[in-house]
Amino acid sequence: MKSGFAIFVGKTNVGKTSLINCLMGEKIGIVSDKPQTTRFRTSFIESTKEYQIIYVDSPGVHDARNLLHIRLNKKIFDSLDSFEIIVHVINPVTVFDKLDVEIQNKISNKKPRYLVVNKIDLVDTSNLNLDKSITSFYDQVIYTSTKNFFGIKELKKTIINNLNDGPMWYPESMKTDMSKEMLISEIIREKVLNLVRQEVPHGVYVLIEKINEKQNLIFIEANIIVEKESHKPILIGHKGSMIKNIGIESRLEIEKFFGKKCVLKLFVSVEKNWRNKDSLLRRFGLW
Repeated sequence: MKSGFAIFVGKTNVGKTSLINCLMGEKIGIVSDKPQTTRFRTSFIESTKEYQIIYVDSPGVHDARNLLHIRLNKKIFDSLDSFEIIVHVINPVTVFDKLDVEIQNKISNKKPRYLVVNKIDLVDTSNLNLDKSITSFYDQVIYTSTKNFFGIKELKKTIINNLNDGPMWYPESMKTDMSKEMLISEIIREKVLNLVRQEVPHGVYVLIEKINEKQNLIFIEANIIVEKESHKPILIGHKGSMIKNIGIESRLEIEKFFGKKCVLKLFVSVEKNWRNKDSLLRRFGLW
């Protein structure tokens, strides 16, 4: 039996979660075209009789503008060297800037480390020339696209080949280490990110207030927290249209994931400037 942890690091919006979903063969992590979608270091587990891979998704590295950003950047690099395999994901449009250099400097040269150039469907690959002074640091450069699954098999094969003999760290049926509350919170936040096309999503947190699960039913009350009073009517929408659509899309995905009917009640409240308040970040698990 082979097993190991492969952490995916990179700037915001380079497609780390989408890559992991492709490697898993199903959507588990939330995805959006908004930067800073991922806020937690989360594990996604793929198990077979021959191996168990734990894909570790991390928040995107970015210029810190508030306390939340500072905490997220710190989380990314904490214990980075404890992972057996490091996958540095970059965007071919913005390679290789100061944030990528910062990431590279944090990666141990004693670990299997790979540079993944994702979203190559966005560029003409014949004009994509990476400086050898950059690529020589990595054991291999892999080009991928989650849009057409290009390079996904090669990436998975590379990870499998670098697994060591080890135990099955998680039960075979387990797909993620996210708690039920976190999973539901992230599903709802994904719908906010994808439906609200304004500045609001960056300042949204979804707090699960209540879960009551029965054999064929799960009842959930969730509080969508925004930073400004002006954001609240945007989330609610005209005659409640936006909050209704968020609820419908969230409920459908929750029902699909848990395999049972979902009753979902959503509320919207304001916590001014919550991303700069230590007490609230701790309450939300973002510290």
